[in-house]
Amino acid sequence: MKAAKLAVGSVCIAGIIALLSACDSSDGGSGQNIEGTLVTPSDDDPAVVDCPSVPEGYNPIANAVVQFTDSDGNVVESAEIVTDNCGNFVAAVPAGADNITAESEGNETLIASVSAVSQSDGVASTIPAGAAYRIGFLDLFDNGEVGFTVIDDVTNKAVVGLSPESFTLLADGETVTFTSIRTGIVNDSASIVLATDFSGSMSRLAFEENGIEYARINVAAIAAHMLLDQKSPEDEIAMLVFDNIFQFLDRNSVNELFPIQDINGNLVEIDYPESGFTTNSADLRFAVDAYNKDSKLWDEDNQFATHPDTPNVIMANRYPGRGGTAFYDAAVEASDRLVARTNPRRIVIAMSDGMDNASDNDLEDVIAKANVNGTPVYTIGFETEEEELTRIATETGATHINADSLNLDDTYNSILTNIRYQNTGITSRSVEGAMKLELQFDINQDGVPEATRTIVP
Repeated sequence: MKAAKLAVGSVCIAGIIALLSACDSSDGGSGQNIEGTLVTPSDDDPAVVDCPSVPEGYNPIANAVVQFTDSDGNVVESAEIVTDNCGNFVAAVPAGADNITAESEGNETLIASVSAVSQSDGVASTIPAGAAYRIGFLDLFDNGEVGFTVIDDVTNKAVVGLSPESFTLLADGETVTFTSIRTGIVNDSASIVLATDFSGSMSRLAFEENGIEYARINVAAIAAHMLLDQKSPEDEIAMLVFDNIFQFLDRNSVNELFPIQDINGNLVEIDYPESGFTTNSADLRFAVDAYNKDSKLWDEDNQFATHPDTPNVIMANRYPGRGGTAFYDAAVEASDRLVARTNPRRIVIAMSDGMDNASDNDLEDVIAKANVNGTPVYTIGFETEEEELTRIATETGATHINADSLNLDDTYNSILTNIRYQNTGITSRSVEGAMKLELQFDINQDGVPEATRTIVP
C-alpha cells in the first residue's frame, strides 16, 4: 500500500498566510456568520502586501457580488454582498444555502462550498476564463482514505473551497459514497527532495533582460531560492543535483562536491545539514548558490549575488557540472532518500531540460520505485517537451508541467499550492483491493464531469 502523497498535478510550501481550517462535507451553515476571501490564481505570483488573507500565488477577487445557492444552483437569498479590494466579505448564511457563487471579469464563475469558507478567513478560489479543471492528484492512502487535488490547466494551481457534492468516486466501476470530505490547508508536514539538473545544457542562454544574460541554470537557481522562501516552516527539504551522475546533497557530499577554503588556501568544512534534510531554508542557501555556476561564490566578477544567508566563502575547485543527464537515476535516488523520513507526506520535485541519456535505471524503474515508496514525482520540463516526464508524473500520482525561462519560479509555486491544499475523503465502504479507482469532478453537479482521473492503487 502506498503512503499518502500529493500532486500538483501542489503542492505546504506556499507560505499561505490565510488559515483555511479543514472542514467536513456537512450541509450549509444556516444562521451562522462567515468571513471569507475569494481569490483567483496568478500567473506571475505578485506580492499582495496589503492583503494578508490572500495566499501567495493568488490574487484577490475585488468588488465581486457574492450569492448563496442551493445544491441545484438556485439562488437561496439575494443580497448585496460585495467583496472588498482584498476579496474579503462577511455574510450571514441563509437557510438552505450549500454553496457560494461569484462572478468576476477574466475568471470562470466561482462555486465554493459554504462549509469550506465557514471558518474565519476561509479562502475559496476560481480559475481563469477559458481554463479547464484537472484532477492533479488522486491516491488511496494507507489509512483507507482517498486524497485528491483539483487544479486548472493554465496556472496548474490548486482550486480551493470546492463543494464535496462535486465529487464522485468509482471503485471498479461501482459508485462509492463519500461519507465526508475534508478540504483546506494540510497540517501534516512534508518531506521534499528537489532534484535539479546541472548538466552542460543548463548553461545555455535562457533569455536576456536589461543587458543581463540569464542561463537556464541561473533561472533554476533563482527559482530554487524562491521555493525555499515560500515553503512551510514545518516542511523539510533536501536537494539533489545531477548531470551524468547524481549527488544527493548531505554534509559529506556537499563538502566533496563543493569544497571551500579559507584565505590561506586551507580546506574548511561548510556547515550543512548532516542528513541533507532541514526545515530551515537558510541551511540550503549555500547549496543553491553553489549550484548556480554564475554566482559570486565561484567568482567575485560573476553577476549573480549570493543569498544573504549563504556564508562568505571561497570555492576551492572548479564548477563540477558537466555533460549528460541521468534523470532516471536521480529520480530513483530522490525517492529512496524519502523512505526513511518520518513525515506522513513524501514528495519528489524533479526538473530537467532534456532527455535522459546517462542512467542505469529506465522509465519503468522510476515509476515502479516511486509507487512502491509512496513518493509522487512532480516533473518539470524546462523548455523541453518530454512524454517520459509526463508519464512519470501521471503514473506516480503527480503532475507534469512544461515550464519556460520566464515562469519557472511560478511553476514551483504552483506545485507548492497543490502540496498545501488537499481534499481527503472518507468512503462509506472500504475501497482497498480495488483494481481501479476513478474520481469524477462535476462542479456544476449536472451529471457532466469537468474532469476525471483514474489510478490503479
